[in-house]
Amino acid sequence: MPETASTTRAPDALLPSLAPLLHEWLPRQRWFAGKGRRVTGFTLDAATELLPLDGAGPGLLHLLVRVEQPGRPAGTPADCYQLLLGVRTQLPPRLAPALIGRIRQGPLAGRAVYEGLRDPRLAGLLYERLRTPGRTGPLH
Repeated sequence: MPETASTTRAPDALLPSLAPLLHEWLPRQRWFAGKGRRVTGFTLDAATELLPLDGAGPGLLHLLVRVEQPGRPAGTPADCYQLLLGVRTQLPPRLAPALIGRIRQGPLAGRAVYEGLRDPRLAGLLYERLRTPGRTGPLH
């Protein structure tokens, strides 16, 4: 994995463009802790390009997203989720089950966003990077 990973170029525009997809997708995940409660918003704690989003190949985003939901006890922080999202212009048919959705606006407009770990290429790159100690942008 390249050492040139960086914080995404437009982090302030990234979450608003992803939020409609996350509202639908996150509550359906088996590991989502807030089942049965309405999602009222998201906060982006960090966004890092693990594989740049340039060119024809896939990009890989690492996000730390806090999910805001009503009914949490006072002083309890929002649940935080680590998301590894693949981003492609065209999603191959073999990855159709991993699709989260297609971005309509913002820095990723027109691209497909999907579960990155279900893409063997992205999973392999991530595992290789985990095997080699060091930093990738703000991650280490």
